[in-house]
Amino acid sequence: MCLLGVRQRHDPGSGTSRKDNRQGESESGCSGTFNEGDYPKNKTNKIERMKSSQSLRPMKKNPLLLSMAMLCVAGASAQAASILFSTTQPTFGGLDITQLSTGTIASGGDNANYIAYDRPVQGQTFTTVGAGDITSITVKARNNWVEIDADAVITLRLSTVTGTTLTPILTQFATVPRAVVAASSGFAEWITFTLTNPLAVSAATVYGFDFGISSVARPFDVYFEIDGAADSSYTGGSAYSSGVNSVGNTTLTARDTDRTFGVTIIPEPSAALLGGLGIMTLLVRRRRA
Repeated sequence: MCLLGVRQRHDPGSGTSRKDNRQGESESGCSGTFNEGDYPKNKTNKIERMKSSQSLRPMKKNPLLLSMAMLCVAGASAQAASILFSTTQPTFGGLDITQLSTGTIASGGDNANYIAYDRPVQGQTFTTVGAGDITSITVKARNNWVEIDADAVITLRLSTVTGTTLTPILTQFATVPRAVVAASSGFAEWITFTLTNPLAVSAATVYGFDFGISSVARPFDVYFEIDGAADSSYTGGSAYSSGVNSVGNTTLTARDTDRTFGVTIIPEPSAALLGGLGIMTLLVRRRRA
């Protein structure tokens, strides 16, 4: 019997088969066009068609698998940030916000200045200049009583600020990389907390950052004091404390100083591009002149 001359192909879009309508020769040497109705519809073909149709069916959503996937994504976004101790002050510029004067601490004793497991979180409000992404926050530890175990986990919280109300928008954690012990003096280092991912902030908006102790094997072995300056040193914000036992809440208590700090902000790509275009335009005009 003379077979084939038409190839039948599966159309994934329609779930049906379509004819190729190309003539050819069978092994017996005959040629011609083979109609779909002439094709033998035996059990094998039915099974193949069933397999094909089943393979095109959308997979059913498994709630357990979806939940596991969501947990994996959440875990990835909660990766630990990094913390660095250095005797050298970082370099700031551009949209960065700083108050680098030192030598003054807030009234109120340890509750107003120390980061420790049994104290409020300590922070600073600040006002952005332009829109951009916060990449890191630096504070200066005061040359005073301090001890920080290598297994301590320090918490950084960022919030928007309205009056005395804090609305947290980001919380990250970093493990102290090395132990620091200075019984009464000798520790006056810059502590830089680098975010896992940059945080987008708006222009001319008041934000606040604060630090606390998240976990430690020996609570009494983690404490340090943030250096500062008179409250008039920085006009865009003020030092504050919040919460109890190193856990901040949504209310800040303003202090009469400013922390010694730096907030590193990189401009948005669009802003950087506009700035570059502006510079190029000025250069072109000067050359023409």
